[in-house]
Amino acid sequence: MTSESLREEHERLGLAVTRLISEHAGRLDSAPVTSAATPADLKLLFDEPLPIAGMPAAEILSQFERDVAPHAMQVPSPHYFGQFNPTPLAIGVWADTLCSALNQNAGAWRNGPTSALIETQVLRWLCELVTDRKRLASWPVAGRKQT
Repeated sequence: MTSESLREEHERLGLAVTRLISEHAGRLDSAPVTSAATPADLKLLFDEPLPIAGMPAAEILSQFERDVAPHAMQVPSPHYFGQFNPTPLAIGVWADTLCSALNQNAGAWRNGPTSALIETQVLRWLCELVTDRKRLASWPVAGRKQT
């Protein structure tokens, strides 16, 4: 695979996945938060033999759209009021995508220098926040009375 063919594949799949995500987000107002499927229903849906050969990406995305997304807990739904699963912000979804595309290992500087340094910086910020009582007291935290 050449870098050009890899670029083309990323562009093709990126557009297809972007379509899936945006269409799914557009249906959240009318979709139920939870699936009516039972564990037995889902077991039948996913009961397949071990794949011996790969399958085309378009088929994987089609199965995701048909079988996975509709039966997932619709956490991003405006009808979901769970306490610990906040609605994912769009930037978080796409930042995860960027991180996955880079495929870095922050465990060692040589394997992922920018990841290792960004992680160190964020940890420094968190330590700064925790040790600065005045700044920490003004930090907006859900569930705490704001004064």
